[in-house]
Amino acid sequence: MSRLNALPSFVLNLSFKIRLGLTVASALIFLLVFLLLPAPALLCVPVVVSTWLFRARGLLLCAASLLLTQLIFSSFGFGSIFVSLPALLSFFIEVFLCIFIGLLVSILRSNLERAERERRQLAVAYEKLQEMQQARDQFVANATHELRTSLTSVSGYLDLLDEHSEILDDETRALFLRYAKEGSNELVSSVNAMLETMRSNAETRPMQLEPVEVAQVVRETMDHLAPQLVRDHPTRVDIDEQVMVYADRQYLRQVIRNLLSNAFKYSPSRSPIIVRAHEVAVEGAPGSSGQICISVEDRGPGIPPTEQSRIFQQFARLERDIEGPVQGTGIGLYTSKQLVEEMGGRIWVESSGEEGSCFCFLLPRASGRAVSEENVMLVSLPSH
Repeated sequence: MSRLNALPSFVLNLSFKIRLGLTVASALIFLLVFLLLPAPALLCVPVVVSTWLFRARGLLLCAASLLLTQLIFSSFGFGSIFVSLPALLSFFIEVFLCIFIGLLVSILRSNLERAERERRQLAVAYEKLQEMQQARDQFVANATHELRTSLTSVSGYLDLLDEHSEILDDETRALFLRYAKEGSNELVSSVNAMLETMRSNAETRPMQLEPVEVAQVVRETMDHLAPQLVRDHPTRVDIDEQVMVYADRQYLRQVIRNLLSNAFKYSPSRSPIIVRAHEVAVEGAPGSSGQICISVEDRGPGIPPTEQSRIFQQFARLERDIEGPVQGTGIGLYTSKQLVEEMGGRIWVESSGEEGSCFCFLLPRASGRAVSEENVMLVSLPSH
């Protein structure tokens, strides 16, 4: 029964020649049957078939063909195309009924196609809803894990101070207080990151594109990072003071902060972090010079090539990191990608997957000292 119900939709997907052959065959077969058994209802079958396959065009052509054929056979039977009034009236009623049935079939096909379109749209919407629900659940799990870990750390050290304050020496008390403060700072950073993402999704403020000195923005960003993170990772800023990009200063600061925070979190202690900015030309794109590539390089565990495009999705985290010691909500890189693209740039990651990652993004070069042609680097952007 299900295959029978699917037959009307199946024939609509056939090629034009096959559908035309079915129409002609049905008209000839039922016309021959009609000559042997003159039942007017038989003429409705080719009308239904032609209308279903070709809509109004099929209806008009089939009705005209049947009308012409009927008139020809009437002329043979009566010696003239002029027949009696009752016969003529009966003939026009048959034609009217065929056309009426054809119009009903045409309406039925239109409704079926509209229902099929709506079904597909509903399926796509449902799939997107499922993805959003999975992303939401993943975000809640990540955020809960991160907040609970920070709260547990803060609460644990404060409980130790409260219960054993009398027997702890000053150095140990200071150490516990420092650990509790660091946990509190991590908690504040996590909450701020979540709020920034929600705010950027809820309200998109107009961008204020202007010439921005990259080195100055990097220094400002590092001044607002947790001092402990900066102390644990020697950071080298390899950026000429004259390098300027055309960007939104607040957006650029947020992107650099997200990339630096990730580099600090995922890199071993005392491993170097390198921030660079230089003019580049995109490989395979003539005349693409005049863009500045800003990169943050670390010595972390690396990102497998198969995961490098997924990490920029909302709430996405690597499988190894979900159960690992490094906390995260999976929103920093997603936010960075949105902001970079809003400023007319592109962001990607370069990593062998074994050790170290280099997050890069392009922005238009603003007014400033032009770089000589031989000093312009050539970059190859990954395809998506």
